[in-house]
Amino acid sequence: MNQIKNIEIAKSVNLNTYFTDKFKTSIFSVFIHTPLKRETATINRLLLKLISGYSKKFSSAKEIERKKADLYGLSLSESCLKDGDIQILSMNLDFISNKFTIDDENLSASVCDFLMELLLNPKFDENGYFFEEDINREKRLLRDELESILNDKRKYALKKGVSLLFDGEAYGLSANGYVEDLEKITREDLKRAYEDLIYNSAIEFIYVGEENQNIEKKLKYAFEKIERVPEISAQSNFFGKKITFVSGEEHFDLTQSKVVMGFRADTVFDEFNSREYVVLSLMNSIFGGGTYSKLFMNVREKQSLCYYCSSQLIVNRFALIVQSGVEDENIELAEKSILREFQDLSEGKISDDELKFSKIAFENMLKAFYDTPELIESLIIMQIKNKNFDLNDLINLSKEITKDDIKRAAEKFTYSMKYAIRPQSRK
Repeated sequence: MNQIKNIEIAKSVNLNTYFTDKFKTSIFSVFIHTPLKRETATINRLLLKLISGYSKKFSSAKEIERKKADLYGLSLSESCLKDGDIQILSMNLDFISNKFTIDDENLSASVCDFLMELLLNPKFDENGYFFEEDINREKRLLRDELESILNDKRKYALKKGVSLLFDGEAYGLSANGYVEDLEKITREDLKRAYEDLIYNSAIEFIYVGEENQNIEKKLKYAFEKIERVPEISAQSNFFGKKITFVSGEEHFDLTQSKVVMGFRADTVFDEFNSREYVVLSLMNSIFGGGTYSKLFMNVREKQSLCYYCSSQLIVNRFALIVQSGVEDENIELAEKSILREFQDLSEGKISDDELKFSKIAFENMLKAFYDTPELIESLIIMQIKNKNFDLNDLINLSKEITKDDIKRAAEKFTYSMKYAIRPQSRK
């Protein structure tokens, strides 16, 4: 099997490669890591839209689109994510492999040049600031994007629940920023933020595609004259925290209530290891991670209390989130049923089938990481965040995990948050 390689480009700038000619498409992405703070979250989100949408050479959306067409219909996307107390700004370029170009053109090298143009040669005026007209245009677009989450009540409920569960902590902040912070952003703010990202952030490039040594050379050339003083690492930090139970609710014009429940543990690890990851993953899987889980089989199917009911693990914050769609009159019944299932988990009441199917699902998920360029990229991201992440080790470890391991892990969690969106008629 091909190897994932990590190459240092500059201080806290790395190129992660997986060379393969297996796929019809390739991926070249950049992930910029910076502290997640309320005062800079919206500025960074707006900045990402500016650097991905314009450059000195390609100064309009029309010119960007023309360049993407020249690169055989390259797809460019951008997003802001969070990992613990880190905000991650990403640009992702998806393009056809070199072997499908005319005369085997070195397309991946051209894509690298394009990404460097966007990242390191922004569209500035003569004074080194972003143009006001571009700033105002992207503010309008970002405002629409942030306000649109209200149209998806399930996503909105999850966002509000996470914010409540991690109130006062960086993870409770939105990586995409806040509408109310948009208008006060100035071009001076954006210039400072850009300089901070280029000089002080941790930057990870990921390339999945045919072998091409030119990419390493191009990146080293691009960064050789940049005096970087990195202040952050791309690796995750792991800690949990118990909190006093918190709750909240809002009312909208809807028929189906959305309920988000949160569980937290105060476990702290200096260095998170593979075994803990496997145990927590299997615990979540048994609780609400699949169609074989306690929440799906018992709360949703047998008791018919929810339209949907599932759990997800926030592994580096030792938290579990349960999302459910419920008829409003069934909220209390569903809550009690979900808590009963978690109590059974923490008491070790786990069937042989629940453990077996969770292990099968876990192994299948890990083996699928090499099936597409996107999944390989996800694997590389996980290895960047946690150097102990090794697929074969995880698969072997999963076979050793017992019901008692799951029980001990679940015992550390406490019910910490409930957030509900309910119909107006229930005010």
